[in-house]
Amino acid sequence: MSIVMKNLAITTTTPIDPRKVPSDPRERAEWIISQLKLRGLSLAQLASRRGVDRRAFSQALRLPNHPAETAIALALGTAPAVLFPDRYDGVRRVHRVRSQEDSTGQNLRND
Repeated sequence: MSIVMKNLAITTTTPIDPRKVPSDPRERAEWIISQLKLRGLSLAQLASRRGVDRRAFSQALRLPNHPAETAIALALGTAPAVLFPDRYDGVRRVHRVRSQEDSTGQNLRND
């Protein structure tokens, strides 16, 4: 299977079985990294190919980041909702951008 994403060609060998993706977020992050290594890839390489800082991809394992989630999923030959099911409802994103509010609900921005 070959996938092309903005001049980024990635060849995967075996599709990801959704039942094998760990449900625990920490275990899932380690599992994703090991799956990338099996394919000769790393988060740093994916970030470099996308022209972004590698920290964006590392943080995507812990925090919602749709572009990074999508690139990681494509590299593994699956959909972001398979790798990050807690962030998606089917294939739609369900996570929202956090508002900048304090604990009282006051908006901290100067809008």
